[in-house]
Amino acid sequence: MQIEILYEDPNCIVVAKPPQLLTHGHPRFPKEKSLITRVQEQCGYPLYIVHRLDRGASGCLLIAKHPHVVAGYKEQLRQGVKTYLAVSRGLYRGNTDLWVENPMKVNGVYKEARSYVRFLGGIGDPRCSFFLVQPQTGRFHQVRRHVRDLSHPILGDSEHGDSKINRWWRENMGLQRLALHAVSIDIKEITVQCPLFPDQQVLFSKLSCWSEVKIQLKRYANFESH
Repeated sequence: MQIEILYEDPNCIVVAKPPQLLTHGHPRFPKEKSLITRVQEQCGYPLYIVHRLDRGASGCLLIAKHPHVVAGYKEQLRQGVKTYLAVSRGLYRGNTDLWVENPMKVNGVYKEARSYVRFLGGIGDPRCSFFLVQPQTGRFHQVRRHVRDLSHPILGDSEHGDSKINRWWRENMGLQRLALHAVSIDIKEITVQCPLFPDQQVLFSKLSCWSEVKIQLKRYANFESH
């Protein structure tokens, strides 16, 4: 599997993480080669993870070339903007944009968590909604949990979602993974976008709201999708 490099400079690369691929090794999947291992083999030198994407998710992933720059990039991500596209259960009827600020438990202690969420469009058959999400903090599964807190869990989410609805989308619409894509990273001197993957293009093209959602993505995230 060749990993697409979206951006490269002397200190970092940004890759297009494919779905169903671990960012790094995990004991639950001892035989699976992780993304970081694949990219290191592809580039021929050590690389260092700056942040992570869930196994089922896809999109922009920032990787450092040197260990001493990792902390700096982590801080840039905290101050910058990460934009996600999420497809969720049900048709959202709330405000177009809002802040979700439900705190999240970290090691037994509740921590501040804040995400900007914008409704991009949706349909009633099959019932689903597209959200643009920009987390302002970096809590574990923050995007997935904050969208769930709107009573619209992301499709394909086995931990925070609806197993019955997920099964329907898998069997009837061909959705085989988490419907979450890291659209872009915008940090100091670096702005990178990741195109949608083929499975997303196929699925979204079946939904009558997709044409309008693409217009909204272009308007609010400057994201082109064909």
